[in-house]
Amino acid sequence: MGHASSILKNTTILMASSLLSKALGAVIIILLARHLGDAGFGEYSFAFAFVAVFIVISDFGLDALVIRDVSRKRELAGTYLEHIGILRLGLSAVMIIASLVAGFFMGVEQESLVIILFAGIIYAFDKMSGLNFAMFRAFEKMEYEAISQISWRVIQLSILLAAMQMGFSLLEIIMALLLASVMKTVLSFTIVLRLGITPAREGLSTRGIMKKSLGFAAYEIGFAIYSNIIIILLFIYFNFSEIGWFGASYKIFLMLMLIPLSFETAIFPVLSKLHSQQPEKMKVAYAKSMKFSLLVAIPCTFVIFTFSEQITSILGTEFDNTASLLMLMIFALPIRSLNLIMKTALWSADRTDLTVLNMLISTIALLAAAVYLIGEFGLDGAVYAFICGEVILFTLNYYFISKKIYKIGKYIWKPVIAGCAMSGIIYFFFMVGESKVGMEYLLLVSLVGYAAVTMMLKTITGYDIKIMKQALSSIRRKNRS
Repeated sequence: MGHASSILKNTTILMASSLLSKALGAVIIILLARHLGDAGFGEYSFAFAFVAVFIVISDFGLDALVIRDVSRKRELAGTYLEHIGILRLGLSAVMIIASLVAGFFMGVEQESLVIILFAGIIYAFDKMSGLNFAMFRAFEKMEYEAISQISWRVIQLSILLAAMQMGFSLLEIIMALLLASVMKTVLSFTIVLRLGITPAREGLSTRGIMKKSLGFAAYEIGFAIYSNIIIILLFIYFNFSEIGWFGASYKIFLMLMLIPLSFETAIFPVLSKLHSQQPEKMKVAYAKSMKFSLLVAIPCTFVIFTFSEQITSILGTEFDNTASLLMLMIFALPIRSLNLIMKTALWSADRTDLTVLNMLISTIALLAAAVYLIGEFGLDGAVYAFICGEVILFTLNYYFISKKIYKIGKYIWKPVIAGCAMSGIIYFFFMVGESKVGMEYLLLVSLVGYAAVTMMLKTITGYDIKIMKQALSSIRRKNRS
């Protein structure tokens, strides 16, 4: 039960720290949106989305490689730390220059190009921090990542409040936020050294590491394009105000990925070790992860759908149209949650080639859908394209996972049925009440129905409960010792 307790402990740490970090991040986004307005926030969203497509090259899939390899063989940590650190610095500089050149030829205004420059530098420091976090995850010391992330958010918030008080412009705010990223990098690197991980040249060469990371790199590059291409396309169709509406809804969506992201981060090193030592246990752990992730994501979707207007109203009156976009976008939450787990399973099973193929096809489909749907339906079309991309990615992941690793249909059909029952309850009461029944009441009734159907189908088995109890007991024993 050591693996179960490790997953539970690390998921709990990451979830708790991510909850606080995301809460602070949400405050930062709200303050930025209210201070900058929809146009300023749109320019902010575009700059970071644009540079993200380029700066991801500096990642080169190296963080995932570190987690997979160092979790299996910790003596590689020093070699990876030195070679990847140097490589990442060089690649970041090249990619920042490339983003500026691309922006110039796209006709981006000079002031926006300067914002892109500083956004790129912020990303570069964040990528250096990412290497340190990868070490923490490989050593299953997620509490150190938690300390670094929360400290970073507190510093960010303090700097932002001071900048707003002094009436800073968007460019000045981004320059100030750069300081927080520098401090996060220094803090996390200091902790890495305290863990006894010191840079070392022996072992693999930089070229050898890059060769090993090619599969991860191809996926990360594809995912960066996949995640940001819609906002970049909106720059062609709309002004910064409308980009700001979509960008705000997308930021909220990403914040809501807290639980699946925490879970996916915690299980990657565990699944990777299980695949090399006990492949059958890895398959079972992966399948259970799919089930529990979906069980949580479905009710969360309906809760956010119900309170979308209240959530987006915090951003200010200029973001009125964001609520309708979020109400559509949130239905991609369960699908993306499953896609995260399936990607992790394929990586752990050394099948990065399949994740690259799936991401390539999905990105092409997303781009085609976005070009057509944005032209036809405007901002709503952008959300339709986003959901379309997630569905295609899920279909491909599910096909290859079931064919190459493990059939998972029996683990997810029960949560899907419970989710359909929840939708049916809402629809029935809404129609019977002739649209007069409050959505809050419908949500409460549907959540009770969801729980009832889940129990009737015995979605959570006695074995699941046993694993959880043993994992909790193991954690308590470790804490006492």
